Amino acid sequence: MMETTETPLLTQTYHTGTTLQLYKHPVPDRPGLHTLWIPFDQPIPDVNDRYAKSVAERITLPSTPPDVTITLTNELSTGRACVWTAVEHKSSAASSPDDTPIVAKIFDPVFFGTHREDDTNAFAVCDFSVSKEVESYDRLKPFQGTKIPRFYGHFIAPLPSQHNRTISIILLEYVEGRDLRRLVPEDVADKVCNVHKEAIVDAVINLHLDLLDYGGVFLTDLRPRNVLLKIPKVSTGHQYCIMPQCPLRLVADCNNLDMIMIDLENVRYFDRAFHLDDPKVRAKVREGHKRSMMVDWL
Repeated sequence: MMETTETPLLTQTYHTGTTLQLYKHPVPDRPGLHTLWIPFDQPIPDVNDRYAKSVAERITLPSTPPDVTITLTNELSTGRACVWTAVEHKSSAASSPDDTPIVAKIFDPVFFGTHREDDTNAFAVCDFSVSKEVESYDRLKPFQGTKIPRFYGHFIAPLPSQHNRTISIILLEYVEGRDLRRLVPEDVADKVCNVHKEAIVDAVINLHLDLLDYGGVFLTDLRPRNVLLKIPKVSTGHQYCIMPQCPLRLVADCNNLDMIMIDLENVRYFDRAFHLDDPKVRAKVREGHKRSMMVDWL
């Protein structure tokens, strides 16, 4: 394939059918907080500058075959990182069954923030985010597959059409579910009944407190888009509330909310005990968060 001489576009780089060869690689060192912003007396790099830097600082790959080869299938989100479902061609490193989709979270400093040009150092923030996310999954190993997705590893991948510049990729379990913001868009959130609203807020807070209590992981970006609700594949037609306009009345069992927390990069870590296994302490903390979440979330 001919090398690109001009700065590529995001849609030219990652799209349905893009195949990437992944090599297991150590997690980058976490940059200091002072490196995450461009000094005020220095120019802010644009996308062309970031592309040139990415090419110049590409990582030399081993001569061995890739650990995993994936093909991107469906874009899930484009925030600071690009998140896609993918199919795996070789199942040596990731452990998902054949034909089961996995999630590829791509950290590319050229497109970090989808071309948003601000005063952040995209390369430092990428490394910072990758190291945070990997540490979160490491701290919460017993919760993988239940309260958080399974973590399959950190990899680097070359982009042959872009001078073999390398990007970071995290592979995760694909969880069948819908995030709360897509399940309940803002324009219908006010129609959620109080029974569903209270049940969901209680479940989210308890999930958050479980992550904090066990691994000292506190999400600083706890938003509806970062919580997946598993929905039964077979609809029973059962109504879980009596409010006809409630968008959750046919999909969410208030007594059995199966939730998964995703996006574990924007976090703070604590290594002190919060005693959240004490029901009284947990109830007090939960009530402290509940009032604002009842207003802000749904």
